[in-house]
Amino acid sequence: MKHIADECRLAGAPIDDDDLVLHILRGLGSEYRELTTTSIYELGSFDLYAI
Repeated sequence: MKHIADECRLAGAPIDDDDLVLHILRGLGSEYRELTTTSIYELGSFDLYAI
């Protein structure tokens, strides 16, 4: 993911660090659901439909 974010930045389309973290957290499996829900909420981007 870091490599893709770096490539986007070099192409003139930077990805915000918070957006990158949210994307990674949303990609984790159900065994991480409690962690991801808490982390997303703490980032201030809590969205039940996106989880």
